[in-house]
Amino acid sequence: MNSDQQVGFRLGVWRAYPLRNMLVGPPGEIHIEPKVMQVLEQLAANAGEVVERDHLLETLWGGRAMSDEPLTRCVATLRRVLDDSAKEPKFIQTIPKRGYRLVCDVETLARSSEPASSGNESSPVGRRGLAAIGIAFLLVVVAYTTWQQFADESPHLTVDGVVADGVTSNSVAVLPFANLGPDPDNEYLSDGLADELSNQLTQVPGVKVAARTSAFAFKDKNTDITDIARQLRVAYVLTGSVRQSEDRLRISAQLTEAGSGFHLWSETWDRSFTDIFDIQDEIAGAVIAALRVQLLNEVPSTRRTDPNAYDFYLRGQEAYFASLEPDHGETAPEMDQALSLLTHALAIDPQYAPAWAQVAWIHFQRAQWMRSDATQAFALAEAAARRAIDIDPDNTLALSALGAIYDLSHWDSVSAAEWFGKALTDAPDNAVLLNYLRNLLGKHEAYESSLPTAEAAYRNDPLNVQTLLNLALTYRNSGMQAAAREHLALARRMEPQAVRVQVFDALFAYLDGEYERAAALAEVVNPVIQVCALFKLHGEDEVRDVLREMQNEKSLDALALARISACTGEHERAFELLQEAHDERVHMLRWMRTDYFLADLRDDPRWDELTEKIGVSDDLLVKMRALIGDAMSTKRDAATGIE
Repeated sequence: MNSDQQVGFRLGVWRAYPLRNMLVGPPGEIHIEPKVMQVLEQLAANAGEVVERDHLLETLWGGRAMSDEPLTRCVATLRRVLDDSAKEPKFIQTIPKRGYRLVCDVETLARSSEPASSGNESSPVGRRGLAAIGIAFLLVVVAYTTWQQFADESPHLTVDGVVADGVTSNSVAVLPFANLGPDPDNEYLSDGLADELSNQLTQVPGVKVAARTSAFAFKDKNTDITDIARQLRVAYVLTGSVRQSEDRLRISAQLTEAGSGFHLWSETWDRSFTDIFDIQDEIAGAVIAALRVQLLNEVPSTRRTDPNAYDFYLRGQEAYFASLEPDHGETAPEMDQALSLLTHALAIDPQYAPAWAQVAWIHFQRAQWMRSDATQAFALAEAAARRAIDIDPDNTLALSALGAIYDLSHWDSVSAAEWFGKALTDAPDNAVLLNYLRNLLGKHEAYESSLPTAEAAYRNDPLNVQTLLNLALTYRNSGMQAAAREHLALARRMEPQAVRVQVFDALFAYLDGEYERAAALAEVVNPVIQVCALFKLHGEDEVRDVLREMQNEKSLDALALARISACTGEHERAFELLQEAHDERVHMLRWMRTDYFLADLRDDPRWDELTEKIGVSDDLLVKMRALIGDAMSTKRDAATGIE
């Protein structure tokens, strides 16, 4: 049958029309969420065959789903609509530990079988063409509106709505260098050079450097330098280009003053790849001189290694950052590629500390998102970080990795604060470090400390949606509701389709008492919010079947079930599940003090006992503040002088 004539498919007594997100069956027409329909389409396209969970998550969520929960939710919705059963399936069969299979026959529907519509659709363009034109026009309008709002508001957003740039005279953004060579695969070198220069300048006392995430947001975009500086809140912008031909490099760099648009300095180098370290040091020195920063010590120099090891290292860096893109997720193949490339670098130079530090973060990221036991991944992360510290005791990346590891793996807040404190000594403005520190303080409800930390992270990384969401939640926890909503709205304009933004939208709706909206928003992104919102609306009867489906699918861990039990009033069951989460070392349990869905359990004596066991008790906070405060007070301010 001609694909242009196909409008849907039949399965049993049901007809599915994907373009309309509609199912037609004995009860009549039922409209379902687009993602739910996409799951059904995938199953129907492979009727009779097992469709792996990982394939569905990667295909439909692009790796953005934090767990199996969105997929499980979609399948549960389909079963509810189709009047299907997980135990005796007529349509969707669960294949344990693998995925799902459509067990009914599927028949393609022709256009003649499509339900009539009340609209005028007689144009020869056809319904599909009109839909495509309409969607394209809508996307243009949304993109333009989003750009206008973002460009006008994002760089100046403050808590009280007052416009304030907050630009300091010694602030700089290092943009991705352009790859001018004939081989597009050499982009790792141009990006890597910019990234390494940014790291090098970050170590210079008195210089504020825009975070990589925000600076690289302008990659391949023809944005005016003045506008870039305005959005990143910097006074200067460093740009450049790289042209590689075999082992020869032609590198150009320019430092532009954003206010005037004048080049303060520019230079070009024609050298061998083996001279790249000298070139980086010369660029950094020229930037410092142009910014008129007086140093008591020399400009931090690039750590030398074998050129071939450095090449593998830069390639590994590129793969690692690609794996962190929102569309990739924790199972991205780039993570494996990054580890392989960095392993090659270390085989050439086992004493190259930056490569060991990056390996530590790869294993840490894996441990954060593993669906199974993460113990081994955390152990590998710690071993790599300690190897980096043995070689270079001041390596900020390794120090911050150990802080994160002691927080999530060892549940040791004091040691985590100590490692973060050491990292802060050399990188007080590092946005990634500040975000992790904000998380550590937040777990102890230390909002008076975590709020300025979250604000500092946002100032240095204003185009990072996760940083923005963290700040919005910290405002909410601090009782600053208007600021929280304002920053969430900005995150929504930046990434309207991001799962993490949808989760925050659902959570804020729930906290505002908009339970119907919260349940609808959370349906495919967060079952805890959905079930608790439905319970608030309709009571136990409404959520019983939904919860039973989730439990049958076994996609919810002990902590998620504990949160649901707490919000539905089953407190005894909630504590049993919290103990189970403790025994299983579910690292998100560390957030229990600030978990809205566990709030009703706080008056029980067992609450304090559990916070003690997971290392977030009040007595630890005094020690943490002392360690972090000592580091912050020795930020090397005495070693700088700004003219």
